[in-house]
Amino acid sequence: MAANHTILALTFLQSHPEKAAEILEQMDLQIVANFLRGVPHTIAGPVMAFMLPQYAARIIAFLDNEIAVSFLSQMNGRKAASVLRYTEKNLRKILMAKLPVKAGNLLGWILGFAENTVGAWMIPDIMLLPDDCTSSEAIERLKNTDQQTHGGLIYIVNRDAQIQGSIHVSVLLRQGASVPVSAIMKEENATLSARATLSSVQNHKGWETRNTLPVINRERQLIGVLRHTDIYQGLQQLSGHIKQPKGSDVATGLWEVYGTTLLALFDVAGGFGTFYKANNR
Repeated sequence: MAANHTILALTFLQSHPEKAAEILEQMDLQIVANFLRGVPHTIAGPVMAFMLPQYAARIIAFLDNEIAVSFLSQMNGRKAASVLRYTEKNLRKILMAKLPVKAGNLLGWILGFAENTVGAWMIPDIMLLPDDCTSSEAIERLKNTDQQTHGGLIYIVNRDAQIQGSIHVSVLLRQGASVPVSAIMKEENATLSARATLSSVQNHKGWETRNTLPVINRERQLIGVLRHTDIYQGLQQLSGHIKQPKGSDVATGLWEVYGTTLLALFDVAGGFGTFYKANNR
C-alpha cells in the first residue's frame, strides 16, 4: 500500500497502543502474530504490553523466540512475568534463558511468588535512597536515574535495604540547603507483605490516603510497590475472567482519522520494516 497508509498505521500504533491492543485482541491469533512480526519491534512492543497477559501469551507461541524476547524486554517486570505465567512451561524456560541475565533473574524472582500474592503483582522497579545521603545528593541521583517514582514518592532505606520512610519529590526539590534525607522524610508505617494475598490487603488502611503502598519481605526490606488498581486487576485475572472484546466502538472517533478498521492496515505490515528503515537512517 502507499507510504501514507503505512504512516497512518504506524501513527495509530504509536499514538494509541492501548486501543490498538483492544482491537487486535478480537482478531485471529495467527493473523495478529504475523501482523506484529512485520511491525518495528519498538512500536509493536508497547502494543503487546497493553494486551491481556493471557492473550499476549497465546500470541508469543506463534512468534519466533527472538521476537518474543524483544517484546518481553520492553515490558516492565511485573507485566512480563504475568505474560510468562500463561506461557507453556518449556517455552517459558527458553524465553527466560534468552533474556539478559538481569532481566531473567528479575522475572524468575517475581515468578517465585504465588500468583495470588502481593509479590506477584508489585512493581519492583522503584526509586529509593539510602538514609545516610543528603538532599543535594538525592537530587543528583534523581537526575541521573531511570528508576521510577510512583505517586511522586522516593523511598528511604537503611544499608540493609530495610524501609525507613519516604519523601515526596516536590519536598526534596524545595530544600534550600543540603540536609540529611532522614531529617525530612516521613516515617513509613503503611506497608504490605509480599507474601500476603491480594484479597487480604484489599481493605488495608493505607489505601485510605494512598494509591500506592510499599511492599516488603520478611526482613522488612523494600522490594517494590503495589498500586491499588493492581489489586482489582489481579483479582479479576485470578477469577478466570477475561474481559470480552469491546467491539469496533473501542475506536469510535478514531476511524475517521485512521481508517475504517485496523484490519485494513494489516496489508501494510509486510512493508513496515522497509519503510521504517528507509525513513530512519
